[in-house]
This record gives sequence, structure tokens and C-alpha cells, in this order.
Amino acid sequence: DTAHLAGLRGLALVLRVDVFEALPSLFLGVRIALTAGLIVSVVSEMLVGSEHGLGARALDALITYRSDLLALVIVLAGGAGFALSATVRALERRVVHWQS
Repeated sequence: DTAHLAGLRGLALVLRVDVFEALPSLFLGVRIALTAGLIVSVVSEMLVGSEHGLGARALDALITYRSDLLALVIVLAGGAGFALSATVRALERRVVHWQS
């Protein structure tokens, strides 16, 4: 309503108000998608029978009863997820600086 009073209409309204209003939800969606993508990629490596990747290493550790290797794979996957999420959060803090 305030934007309409300021004379913003159409595309100018969308670009100056609506996009900025949607940014926090957009960044949340990106963080969730990255997490889901990491999980899906590791599980698909396990199911497809890939020779490379964290999923293949996890499956190999399960088959050979190497709990130390399995723990390492879990820590690496968790670290990758944490790093991705932290990167997106840092970018969000720079772009969406008006949020607390």
C-alpha cells in the first residue's frame, strides 16, 4: 500500500518491493535444497553402485565392517552440509541485511 502511494506500479513494484520481501524465503529454500541434494547424491551413490564418492565409501565401509571409515564418511558428509549451509547463510546476511 505504501509503495502504491509512492507511485510504484507494475514491474517497478515487483522489482523494488516484492523481490526483497521474498528474499528470506528464497534463501531458506536454497539451504533446504542444498541439504536435500547432498543427501540424495550420497544415497544415490550407494544405491547405484558407484565406484567413487561418499556414498560408495559408506557402502564399502558397511560391507567390510569398517566402522572407522563409516564414521569418517559421516563426518565428511556432515561437514560438507555444514559448509554449504554456512556459505548460504553468510551470503544471506550480506544480501538480506535488514533481517535480524
